[in-house]
Amino acid sequence: MAERPKRLGILVTYDAEGIVDDYIPYLLDDMCKNLDHLIIVCNGYVNEEGLSKLRRFTSDVFVRENVGYDAGAIKDVLYNLYGWENILIFEELVLFNDSFFGPLYSLSEVFRIMDSKAIDFWGLINQNEFTFDSFRRLSSHINTYFIVIREHMLKSTDFVEFWDTMPQGNTFFDAVYNYEIRLNMFFSERGYSSDAFVSLDKHLVNASLSTNEPLYVYELPYETVVINRCPIIKRKAFVSDIHSILKSTNAEGHAKLLDYIDKETDYDVNLIWEHILRIYDIHDLRQTMHFDCVIPSRSFALEHGAHIDSIVIIVNASNPFIKDEINKCMKKNNFITYVCLYSNEVDASTINIQNYEYICYIGDLNYENNTSFPIIRSAINTTLENTIKYSNFVKNIINKFAQNPRLGLLTPPSPLHGQFFSSYGGGWGDDFEEAQEIAQSIGVRNGLSMLKQPFMSESAFWCRTDALSHATGYDLLKGLTSAQMKVLPYAVQKAGYYSAVVMSDDYAALNNTNSEYIIRKMKNLFYNGSDKMSFHNFVSSQIYSQMLDFAGRFTTVYIYGAGDFAGRCADNLISHNVGFAGFVVTDSRRKQDMLLNHPICFLSEIEPPSDSIGIILGMDKGNTSQVYTLLMDKGYNNLYVMS
Repeated sequence: MAERPKRLGILVTYDAEGIVDDYIPYLLDDMCKNLDHLIIVCNGYVNEEGLSKLRRFTSDVFVRENVGYDAGAIKDVLYNLYGWENILIFEELVLFNDSFFGPLYSLSEVFRIMDSKAIDFWGLINQNEFTFDSFRRLSSHINTYFIVIREHMLKSTDFVEFWDTMPQGNTFFDAVYNYEIRLNMFFSERGYSSDAFVSLDKHLVNASLSTNEPLYVYELPYETVVINRCPIIKRKAFVSDIHSILKSTNAEGHAKLLDYIDKETDYDVNLIWEHILRIYDIHDLRQTMHFDCVIPSRSFALEHGAHIDSIVIIVNASNPFIKDEINKCMKKNNFITYVCLYSNEVDASTINIQNYEYICYIGDLNYENNTSFPIIRSAINTTLENTIKYSNFVKNIINKFAQNPRLGLLTPPSPLHGQFFSSYGGGWGDDFEEAQEIAQSIGVRNGLSMLKQPFMSESAFWCRTDALSHATGYDLLKGLTSAQMKVLPYAVQKAGYYSAVVMSDDYAALNNTNSEYIIRKMKNLFYNGSDKMSFHNFVSSQIYSQMLDFAGRFTTVYIYGAGDFAGRCADNLISHNVGFAGFVVTDSRRKQDMLLNHPICFLSEIEPPSDSIGIILGMDKGNTSQVYTLLMDKGYNNLYVMS
């Protein structure tokens, strides 16, 4: 057997809180079996515990300012932190970052297979041509979150020239284009050969999608790992944009993949849970991973470890009809000792919630004073049918918790009938300011976003008692405010659990039929064209159509942003002869003077807020969320969100 080449690895890490989660040491335990030396370069701050974890693998751990993304960090290693002279004593260079989980099986197999190929550089996955941010086309390329440079290329003048001429990247798109896309094009044009471990086969590629190839690692993660035996999975696969996923699939692969990893590999899924619950918004996780569940209300099979005798039901409701209905449920469900606390009717000091493993909380519904009784009764039925109405359903709820150790909270769905339709998906409403204060007291990582709607019922939930360990300021025995209820999934997430919406099988059947009817009626109101159109394209067309209507309502219109996204908004306005004053960027950002014959201004340079000014947010989702809050805080209320 030929001796393997002398191999150097450079790992680039970044974490906003300076934490090194345990999935990174797991990766390095396997990676170092294939390396002769490892360099770790950390963009930004790393805490002492994190540094201790990293120094177990190498003494060459460098912490630098968080500038330039991966390319900036690698260039710093080559020119300053380690030096070309030390790099070039190796025969292969492995460049990788911490943006993926794995390996799901040993990387030695990957290196063994790729070592047999006569190529100059290789990676794990070759991404076909795709559309970035909905409109920018990027060419086919090998992803650089894991890429191996062979000796012929490593010790060439071309490799030095590539890094000598590397542009400074200030945005994520810059990082992708200037490093990832440019590396593939630069060396391919100079005759260097390349390959990828994962070849996209007939299971993934469809000729009809040739102009709209999905981002496989994000949108088709199950197929990428299981069918093509990719040894890693990108972290962001678990929070991929559901809007984009629905272009090509029904989003069934993400939860399916996590289940596969848990049951069919030796990889500890807690390494995944630990990280994604710490850094990602529960709103995004729920949408991508489809945490919601349907539970039988009639059949029952007790799982090992499910303790149905450790439940407390807390009722803080003043509505007499709710109390009557709950009393009926209690009589039916006499197999469990319930503790029911009605407002001002029980001495709460006699109850210690910590003595119970599970809690069911039921409060009053929020509705207008003129709401008719049938509407209220049906809404109460929605709450009770999906919490405590049926004894087998209650037992199956406890089973669900026992089967899913990371499940912390289940909440019934919001009703859709009557006046409740108008508030469905209505966001934070008047609760946002209070909710934000609660989130800050709990320590929610990035705070709340007005653009990410709460999914929590305002009247009821089931939860593990342990999941409330970070719910500071919550007193279930005295009742919860609407804002507290909406923030609760974030408190549960802080404790290391996820939350979901739960329905009984009977209610799910009813809800599916009603939802289908509502979707059809809504679709017919907005779209009755005969051409085939995906949900993604339909929504995009509506967004641009409504943008034109928005712009027509104001005397002065600005586009916030000065990138390609903003440029596309501007092109759309210009093509429809709709005028706008110019572009706006955040103060201190680098900018040009003009774009598309319109000025680019700093936010501090435009007119103060007024009813005559409208601002179109022409940016990606991440930037939009931050800028939206910034503008609202400054009093700019007339905002149109594109992403």
